[in-house]
Amino acid sequence: MKTLTKTLLFFCFLMGSASYLQAQISYGARLGYTLSNFNRQGKSVSGTKSDEMIKGLDIGLLAEVRLTKGLTFQPELQFIQKGEVIYDKHFLQSGMRKLSYVHVPLLFKLSADSKPASFFMTAGPSLGWGLFYKRGPRSEEFNEENHLRRFELALNVGIGLSYAINKARIFLDMRYMLGMTNVEVRREWDAKNQGFSFGMGVLVDLKSAD
Repeated sequence: MKTLTKTLLFFCFLMGSASYLQAQISYGARLGYTLSNFNRQGKSVSGTKSDEMIKGLDIGLLAEVRLTKGLTFQPELQFIQKGEVIYDKHFLQSGMRKLSYVHVPLLFKLSADSKPASFFMTAGPSLGWGLFYKRGPRSEEFNEENHLRRFELALNVGIGLSYAINKARIFLDMRYMLGMTNVEVRREWDAKNQGFSFGMGVLVDLKSAD
């Protein structure tokens, strides 16, 4: 819980610093749909790795701080669902684990200098904290008894298209998410989150240059 609190305070600090220091800043929200699984090396306890992907939500608040022409910094506060499907070869059935996280992506965005439509690319790290996970009908907390690590470091890269309408920009984007830390506490299995997020959102210019 202390780590989660520090993560949220860090995001608030970024928002406050950006608002105080920058002459041009935008705020917005994003709603996304995820397809993910584990990048797993070897077998799991319950069976073998499946290529089937977990479907989940990706909901977040974001800010965009202009650094230079065409380059912005985009911190976010994000609720995101990831997970895996395991095929049990003994019982000939599949099982699902859906993991829910709070993430703070710290993205840099490179945008084409064109209006009203503009193409952009994003990349950057993301710091995550596991809230709970669902296995079948049950929801449980992340802990060592469940062999799940709460903290996650991930890398996000993406592309998108935005369209400006007055002070608002509507955008569509696609992101690839790659976990850099092992989801499971057990060292004999190497399992990292990976997947895609397809989203849409809006950014509004609340503060502009003098």
